[in-house]
Amino acid sequence: MSKEKSGSEDIRITSSKPKTNNFKKRAKRLKSNSRLNNRTAVLWSVDKDMAFQPFERQRKDLDIASLVSFLKDSKTARQMIFNADDEMRADIMFDEQTIVSQYYPAHNLITLNPDRPKAELACVLVKEMRRAWQYETGNLHNPLDFDPDEAILINRAQQADALMVAIRVAWELKLLGQDQMWNFMIGAPFADVTRTFEIHAKNDFRSLNDGRAGRAAYDKWFEEQRKGIHDKRVIHQMLLEDSGASEKGRNTVKRLTDQMMARMADMPGGRNYLTISGHRSPMHAEYMEVEDRSNANFLWFVKFERNFQEHEEQLLEESVQLSGEVVDFSSRMMELRRK
Repeated sequence: MSKEKSGSEDIRITSSKPKTNNFKKRAKRLKSNSRLNNRTAVLWSVDKDMAFQPFERQRKDLDIASLVSFLKDSKTARQMIFNADDEMRADIMFDEQTIVSQYYPAHNLITLNPDRPKAELACVLVKEMRRAWQYETGNLHNPLDFDPDEAILINRAQQADALMVAIRVAWELKLLGQDQMWNFMIGAPFADVTRTFEIHAKNDFRSLNDGRAGRAAYDKWFEEQRKGIHDKRVIHQMLLEDSGASEKGRNTVKRLTDQMMARMADMPGGRNYLTISGHRSPMHAEYMEVEDRSNANFLWFVKFERNFQEHEEQLLEESVQLSGEVVDFSSRMMELRRK
């Protein structure tokens, strides 16, 4: 089978209307699961095979101070971890119930699993501090506040951006002779993104500051199957959120703009890598495309449910208005007879 034929079939399959019965059963089961009430719980459910494996402590003497000290030689890491007053941008604590890491914007708190290797903890701490920096600058958006397609894009962009910043920190430490974090990242599942950044940085060191290395790594993130993993998580969250959508209403849905997407890539002391010329728009359709068949079908179901709820609410409002305009003819006739 030729590639062209295969590609056309993929498009036909993912764009066709799936049967809704299976999705309704799955959505009902997810919504009725009381444990799935926040992002952390969702990840525990989705990654249960990984989550319930026993962790072995890698470094018994590891503490927050030593982890921060390990990173602060990197200029980018310092800008992420410390604010303008040279204070920690967010509180950090170890929590063995956290799978790897988690940032809680409402509490300005980052939790890390202490049973992970030091290099991995350094990587995820930079990612979470990147989110804390974005939250502080008003550029961290909750994907669930947007329409499904835009939620997919925002979630992907946040993941790709956080990884790119962590790779940049590892590269800066590598240049200083500290290879531990870099060696971990070139052996991780996202090694292709790390190598892409390295190739651009080696070919032209100016690409580090003008945004080209960062943009290349960002675009590379979208080329592999890793998108499907993150899409699945956010789609499950949409299903859970929609259980109360009729009560909240859909009037609070935000609209994603080019400016909002671009500002997500702002860098302290560096150039925004999503605004450099010669590249497609960060809201290009290719960044939003859902290739995984299962995810595409569930995404269609989420949009179908939301449209159905909107029409149902609209019909209900119209019926209430009409009922208020109904004339009580019996009372009217009585009044006329009295006159």
